[in-house]
Amino acid sequence: MTSTWRHIGLHGHNVGTFTLDNTSINWRSATSNTKIEIATNKVLSANFTPFGPVGHLVVTTSNPKSEKQALRFDGFRPSDYEKLKDVFNDAYEVILTRKSYCSAGASFGVTD
Repeated sequence: MTSTWRHIGLHGHNVGTFTLDNTSINWRSATSNTKIEIATNKVLSANFTPFGPVGHLVVTTSNPKSEKQALRFDGFRPSDYEKLKDVFNDAYEVILTRKSYCSAGASFGVTD
């Protein structure tokens, strides 16, 4: 199963093409030679945050130094959550969690 989204930005880079398949997550820039490939066994967790008309996907991976790395992909539609959730569950055996934030900042911090 391969799913592709266009005009998805990798945080800190331009937009590109985001592809999920059974073996990896791939992102390729539309304007440069930048390419990211994450093997299925390197995906530790993922969460999706709808924020207005767009959704953000954060994928936490392990790297060769046994450190965690979070990659943020921007530009999904909030309705893409269901399709992303199915692919992450089936292909990567990772539960895609949905996080909601208040744009007014009320969801930041914990009070005593």
